[in-house]
Amino acid sequence: MGYYDSTDLPYYYDLATFFGTSDSWHSPVLANTVPNRMNLMAETSFGHEYPELDSNHPKYAAKTIFRAMNDANVSWLYYYHDGIFLANFADFQDPAIQPKTFPDTDLLARLGGQCSGNPCDPDKSIPQVVFIDSPSGGSGLDEHPDNNIQSGAAYVQSIISALMNSDAWRDSVFILSYDEGGGLYDHVPPFMVPAPDNNLPGHCPDANNGSTGYCTLGNLGGTFDLTGFRVPVIVISPFAIPHFMSHTRRDYTAILAFIEKTFNVPALTARDAYWQDPSLDMSEFFDLKNTPSLHPPVSTGQTGWTKLLANQTITGQCDPKLESGP
Repeated sequence: MGYYDSTDLPYYYDLATFFGTSDSWHSPVLANTVPNRMNLMAETSFGHEYPELDSNHPKYAAKTIFRAMNDANVSWLYYYHDGIFLANFADFQDPAIQPKTFPDTDLLARLGGQCSGNPCDPDKSIPQVVFIDSPSGGSGLDEHPDNNIQSGAAYVQSIISALMNSDAWRDSVFILSYDEGGGLYDHVPPFMVPAPDNNLPGHCPDANNGSTGYCTLGNLGGTFDLTGFRVPVIVISPFAIPHFMSHTRRDYTAILAFIEKTFNVPALTARDAYWQDPSLDMSEFFDLKNTPSLHPPVSTGQTGWTKLLANQTITGQCDPKLESGP
C-alpha cells in the first residue's frame, strides 16, 4: 500500500490538521464509482451494483437530493468542470433542475464578487447548498491514478481559497470527500448499515430501453446493507471544532442527511434517515455555541486562512513504478 505525505500534499495535510476529519468515513456501497455516486445524489443505487455499459441507458427515475431541495424550497446550485453526473438521472431534464447547473467558473466569479459580469455580494449570491462535481474527465484533475494528484489538490485549493477570501466564508461549511477508495482492501472493514430501500442487487426499477449491460448482476451476493471501504473527508468551516478527529462510523450519505436536517428536507431513503439520528449525524464536527469557533491562528481577517495554509505545489515527479504491484 502506498500513500502521499505532507511533502506531496501540503495543502490537504494542513486542512486536515486545522479543521475536522474522520478515521471511519466510508463510501456508501461496496462497489466502484458509479453506484456510489448514485448514492450521493439519491441515497441509493436502486438495484445497481455496477456502472452501465451503454451511455444510452435509461435515465434513472430515482428522486435526487436536488428535487427534494426544490420541493422543500431550499436554494441550491450545481457546479461542474468536465461532466455532469446528474445528467444520468431523469431529474436532470426537469426545467426546475437543469438550469441550476453551471461550470465552476461561475462559482469562482460569484465568490470573487461578479455575477453575470455585474458586481454582487458573494454571501448573498451563493445559495443555501452548493454541490461541486468532481472534474472527472479530460482535465485530469480528479486525483485518479495516473493523473497528477497535486494538480487536483491545487484545483480544490483554488475553490476553497476563493470561499475563504469572500464574505460567504463566515457562515459556510465546505465538505471535501471522495466517491470511493479505488482499492480492494483496508485494515478497517466495511460495516453494516440499513438498506436504503427494497431494491435488491440486479433488480432495478427503471425499465431497460434496450441498452447493453443494463443493471448487471454480479456473483458476490449480499444486499445494500454494507458500506464500502474508507475514503478521506475534511470538514472545513469557521464553526469546525479545531483539530477534530471523528471516530464515529459513517458513510458519506451522511452529507445528505446533514443537508436535510439543516434545511428541513425530508429523508430520501432509510439510509439518510439513519444518519439523522443525533448520535450519528455530523453535528459533532461543529461548535455552534461560539461564532465562529475557529479563527485563523495568525489573523482574524478573511484572508488569514489563505495566508496560513500551505500552497499546493504541482511540480512533484510521479514514479509509475510505485503504483505497480509486487
